[in-house]
Amino acid sequence: MERILVPGGLGRLKARQLVSIVSALRKRFGTVTLAPLSKMTQTEAESFLTSLPGVGPKIAKCVLMYTLKHKVLPVDIHVHRLATRLGLQTKKRPDTSQELIESAVPPELRYSFHVNAIAHGRTLCLSRRPKCGRCPIFKWCQYPLNRGSKH
Repeated sequence: MERILVPGGLGRLKARQLVSIVSALRKRFGTVTLAPLSKMTQTEAESFLTSLPGVGPKIAKCVLMYTLKHKVLPVDIHVHRLATRLGLQTKKRPDTSQELIESAVPPELRYSFHVNAIAHGRTLCLSRRPKCGRCPIFKWCQYPLNRGSKH
């Protein structure tokens, strides 16, 4: 497993965490599954997920959104950058902006906002040298107006 994970970085650590997660799931549910989380409230499921080794709030939100179909919004660097540039209220770091960004995006739009913000952030809305001339949402962007300020 470690060999497979090495290209993504921190292969040894991630392999240990995955083995620990498998063990924790087996101990809690008798098998390696997340199915019982579908019977939990969102808060309970998120709390359980963040109790697993290496699972922080962002990863828990990804599991809640992608696997359990909850209307949450995981905030990573791309979501944070796009939200900031669009003028949503954010703090300096993505992990401290979770509640601000999530509450600003209506629940029914969170999934598409997340997926599209990541794609947009990887291709056009780059951290350094964004491709504003090719940006389809440029007219709503605050970045050109605030280039001198820190983002």
